[in-house]
Amino acid sequence: MLTSVVIPLFNKADYIEATLQSAVSQFSEPFGSKEEPSTSAIEVLVVDNGSTDGGPAIVEKFARQHPQVSLLSSPGRGPGHARNFGVSKAVGDWIQFLDADDLLEENHLATLIHEAIKYPSANVIAGGWKEFVDGVPDEFVEKRPASEQDSSKIADATIAASPWAVHAAIVRRDLVLANPWPEHLDGWLAEDNAFWFRICLYGKVAFSDTATALYRTQTENCRTKSDDVQQWYEGVNAAAEENVKTLGESGREPNAVQSSNLMRLYSGLYSQAVAAGNREYAEMAAARANFWLCRCKSSSCSLSLRKILGIQLFEKMRRLINY
Repeated sequence: MLTSVVIPLFNKADYIEATLQSAVSQFSEPFGSKEEPSTSAIEVLVVDNGSTDGGPAIVEKFARQHPQVSLLSSPGRGPGHARNFGVSKAVGDWIQFLDADDLLEENHLATLIHEAIKYPSANVIAGGWKEFVDGVPDEFVEKRPASEQDSSKIADATIAASPWAVHAAIVRRDLVLANPWPEHLDGWLAEDNAFWFRICLYGKVAFSDTATALYRTQTENCRTKSDDVQQWYEGVNAAAEENVKTLGESGREPNAVQSSNLMRLYSGLYSQAVAAGNREYAEMAAARANFWLCRCKSSSCSLSLRKILGIQLFEKMRRLINY
């Protein structure tokens, strides 16, 4: 089982060398034996996406010392396009996506491939990840994938949010080719929400109990800008609408659980907009939350109270209680 690591690169000169070092460390094979096939990355494909800093030159220098590393130039712009282009050039059975400012622990790929050997019918293997603030790598928060206790419900959770960090999972190359990154969402934040929903909807997921992906936060040029109410709402909303459209392609509508998760997603966006004093986006988020609230089916007290009061009044009361 061989794996291709695909890294989109855009103005991450300060981080790309450390990222590459963590990627080439995956070429060790701690689980190789007569009983279990050797597992290894076979290539690291860095796809430059129009960088204007010194990042590509750093990759070229690194590649001269590590022949497994190649620098490609994306014919288009956007992270999804770069990832799709990298996958089209990859030769591995599995794809490991890795952003240019994130890291992998040395045993990351071997650990996930070990799980793939145990679960041969799975075409997605996901583990946990460790989030740390840029510059403080020794202080991290470990997080776990969505629905790891019941993988049959993964699409229910994923319709509203990404189930894991982008590099916490490996995916069979043929599954990615059939369900590529949604390049038309490249201009939005949170475009990965739509990619992972399709992967989880059409794939079969197995989980690793390890957490070997390191996710760096609060970097310059970070695309996760949840503090920007307008950009975050527009990106998350675009991904959520894409996910609903994906269901519709197969003649389905969001079920009650998915509707509840969408309602909670927009309720959170509403509260965020209220806290920022952005009335326009608060009203848009509340409208979407109430739309999905009408499609929820549950006898829970909180959901019943939301239906009686509406999202705005319910969230206002909750804020008052929490004060």
